[in-house]
Amino acid sequence: MKEHTNPRSIQLLTLQYELALLIGRSLVLSDMLRAFFPTALKMLGCRAAFVWLDTEPAKPRALRYAYPRADRFRAEAGGDLAFLASPTEGGVHAVPSRPGHAPCYGHWVPLGLLGHCVLLRDGSPLDPERLIALAPLFDRLSLACAACLEHEATSQLRETAAANERQMRAVVDTMNDGVIVEDSQGRLVLANLAVERLTGEHSLPSLTRGTAMQQVWDALPAGMGLHDLPLHAEPDYSPDASQSREISVHGRTLECSRIPILSDVSGQAPGPYLGCLWHYHDISERKLHERKLEEEAQQQKKAQTLQRFLYQITERAAAGLSFYDFLSGVHALLNELLYAKNCYVCQYDATNQLLNFPYYVDERDGDTLQEYNVPCKKGLTEFVLRTNRPQIIDAQRLQELGAQGEVTEGSGDMTFTTWLGVPMQIGGKVCGMLAVQAYVPGVSYSDDDASVLSYVANHVSSAIERYEALDELRKSEERYRTVIEKVGVGVVVVQDSKMVFANPSLIRIVGHSEEFLLSQPFTATIHPDDVDEVVARHARRLRGEPVESSYGFRVITAKQEIRSLELSAVKIEWSQRPATLMFVVDATERLATERAQREAVRQQMELNSMRARFIAMASHEFRTPLATIQSSQDILRHYHERIDVSERNELLDSIESAVHRMTDMLDRVLLINKADAKMLEFTPQQMHLASFITTLLEEFAQASHEGKCHLRYLHNSATDTGLFDEKLLRHIFANLISNAIKYSPAGGEVLITTSDTDGGICITVSDHGIGIPASELPHLFEPFRRASNVGAISGTGLGLSIVKQATELHGGRVRVDSQPGQGTSFEVLLPLRSTT
Repeated sequence: MKEHTNPRSIQLLTLQYELALLIGRSLVLSDMLRAFFPTALKMLGCRAAFVWLDTEPAKPRALRYAYPRADRFRAEAGGDLAFLASPTEGGVHAVPSRPGHAPCYGHWVPLGLLGHCVLLRDGSPLDPERLIALAPLFDRLSLACAACLEHEATSQLRETAAANERQMRAVVDTMNDGVIVEDSQGRLVLANLAVERLTGEHSLPSLTRGTAMQQVWDALPAGMGLHDLPLHAEPDYSPDASQSREISVHGRTLECSRIPILSDVSGQAPGPYLGCLWHYHDISERKLHERKLEEEAQQQKKAQTLQRFLYQITERAAAGLSFYDFLSGVHALLNELLYAKNCYVCQYDATNQLLNFPYYVDERDGDTLQEYNVPCKKGLTEFVLRTNRPQIIDAQRLQELGAQGEVTEGSGDMTFTTWLGVPMQIGGKVCGMLAVQAYVPGVSYSDDDASVLSYVANHVSSAIERYEALDELRKSEERYRTVIEKVGVGVVVVQDSKMVFANPSLIRIVGHSEEFLLSQPFTATIHPDDVDEVVARHARRLRGEPVESSYGFRVITAKQEIRSLELSAVKIEWSQRPATLMFVVDATERLATERAQREAVRQQMELNSMRARFIAMASHEFRTPLATIQSSQDILRHYHERIDVSERNELLDSIESAVHRMTDMLDRVLLINKADAKMLEFTPQQMHLASFITTLLEEFAQASHEGKCHLRYLHNSATDTGLFDEKLLRHIFANLISNAIKYSPAGGEVLITTSDTDGGICITVSDHGIGIPASELPHLFEPFRRASNVGAISGTGLGLSIVKQATELHGGRVRVDSQPGQGTSFEVLLPLRSTT
């Protein structure tokens, strides 16, 4: 059955709502809703009401009011609160209820943007027109809820601010640092207990919040207000631009900071000036600690500088610098320790009373006083040497020393403002002096400077001593190196099978670069045939086994020349490791000279032997014809009248034959001499070799040899025409054929053959005679050399030597093959030439 809304009822509800607002003027949300809903629900015929509001962004709506209580609703009606919390946009929905109970309807009424209200009614829902009429009422309810929520938030903020202020005050009062806060009107906001403790002032407790800041500053020591520092309060002021400085209060050092307080507008830029915070931090202990640290740092820096100074002095002393460059480096380092723009070093020769100034740099004197062998006099340098202690001199002290007669002969510019000189000692004796001076007003040397300079001088003197020793060592090494580099003997050090040092002489001997020699095994240039022996001897020497002190070997130079070297070696230590020091001499020329001398001796011995053989031959060969001539001459002299003409002619023929024999022998000797003197003529002409040999055999056939041997000629050559010297050919083949006939048995055969060879012709003369011993074949072509088995067969030993010389003049060669008792074969190889 449709219900009708009574306007008066709605009006009454409105009045009841306004009455609820009056009741809820305390703006407490729960009180206001509690006053409103019981009457409203009764007049609307509803059983319960629930109010859901948005209390926090991005979070679900919270149940802020339930009538009756939510737990009772769950127990009686079996309702689901989660279902009621859904922000349905108006409307009526059935709400689940327990079995056996009347149905229940929920009416969702929006409370603006703040939330929604759910009205529960049993039996039947409210009339829609009534719900529409209730809209203004619930709009005013939403405004009332918003006012209550804002009131709650403001109350919470105030409580939080008060709590924070109490907490901040507790924290500030427990701080060790003093804090004073003033507002924008220059009134005291806060002063913690630390201010009283730091300043020793006990009048601050009487100063309450709101006291003028001038009274605060009057109660505190002067300077704590920092009024002389500007304070920027403009809107564009940077929060980082605070001012601070240090002040001294009752023996304490305070770090005071003045920091403006600006409101934050939207977190982007500083807002209006709200006041100022004064912060006082006790830094007395920190300052004391910093001073100690600074002193320790200065001492440590000075120690480090001295240590680095001494290290660099030692390093420079061994760096191979000249003495002047070394002292110049010391001067540069000394500038890091004290004022030393002007500096000089003096070396003292006490024996000769002379001063040497190896280093003298002065902005006014320059280096004009850098002298040697300066006689001692009464100057500042001599004063330090005499007193043997550091001396600090200024203008007044210089005048006093002059009046006392201590310094009367100063050198250089004496208008310095301060001068410091300290003695240097070596072995407890004064050896010199180190001095610095300044012309700048305001610069003065102290006892600390004198101590530092004395400390430096001691180490400089030690460094000078080491430097002089190293300098002497370098000079000794230079002398030694000069000897090693200039000596003609090659010097090399071999370690780990490589050369680690080679002097210029060795490089010159082998002809390879130093880079090549030091990068290759030490056997790289040794002749392959000598490598094994050299390596074996080197290994035995390293093992300490006995090795020949010197021996020879060959090397192949960069120009591929083979040179003979002689080596002597000893085992040494090189860089604290075993090595071999070798001395190498190029013996190539000497060995060649020795070979030439041996060859000359051999030739002389051969000449002597040949001379002896010649004398023996001449005495033997000349004796027979001379005897024949002598006997024939005697017969003709004494029996000329008794013998007939035929016998006289026979004797004359024998004399002529003996003369021819002697003449032929002398001709052969002369021919050998010409050949040895390279005076034998070679005049080749075009001729047929076969025809020449045939003619020569015919001549032998007509001679007396025809009955002794049979001569046979075989011509197997396709061509035998060429350029030959007929006279030399006759010497060649006449000697070979006559020897074959002479040393062959009666009735034997001598075979002559001609055959072609590569680029020439071969003529062979073979016999079946007595042969030649094999041991005598190498000397067969030497002058006056005859085989040992010739017995009584006559001969001069010149024929084969002539054969060899004549063959070689043709550009050919001769070979022999012989077996004793079986015969001999001579091969003459001649080239065939068509033109000269």
